[in-house]
Amino acid sequence: MLPPAATGLLGLREQKKAATRAAITAAAQRLVRERGAVLLTVEEVAEAAGVSARTFHNYFASKEQAVLAPLPERAERFVEALRARPAGEPLRAALLGAFGEAVLQPGTPDPDPEWVEAVLLAAEVPGLVSEQLASFVAVQDRVVAELARRTGAQPTDLAPALLAAAFMAALPTAVLHWHAARRSEPLLSVVTEACDLLAQGLLDRDTR
Repeated sequence: MLPPAATGLLGLREQKKAATRAAITAAAQRLVRERGAVLLTVEEVAEAAGVSARTFHNYFASKEQAVLAPLPERAERFVEALRARPAGEPLRAALLGAFGEAVLQPGTPDPDPEWVEAVLLAAEVPGLVSEQLASFVAVQDRVVAELARRTGAQPTDLAPALLAAAFMAALPTAVLHWHAARRSEPLLSVVTEACDLLAQGLLDRDTR
């Protein structure tokens, strides 16, 4: 076991690393919002964040990864939160509860603003789609495995894979809708509505 002083030092180091990572992401998001991603360089992002290009590469492999960093970070939290939900909890409640724990700021109905900005930029800025897909693929199998475990299915079955894909696709769609037209409502309410629509079976709705 580390002595208390060493533990405190490790905590300070981790806090500093987290702050540096957040500063790089904030700078990358701001510059991409202002200028787009195509001509933006890593060196410009690093300068705006107050770090060297070498330090930038200690945290991120590319400018696209820096911009969308909140997506895989919050996705990891979602997977862990879903695994920790009570056994026997209905799937809808488990998914929504895990989403709230992963994305909403503690004690508030407000989502993490950098996560929201990452979702918006991924939808609006050419060149970010492949990085968004990578963050999706990185956690999808684990979400499928957890949903299979909760339903008694096999991870190779269609049902848990389809449920995971539908829920994870519904999230950015709900965020875009919330941001464009329903900011006065809690984001969780819009995500809940999206889940309700999925549960009702959109393909069976009357189209007349």
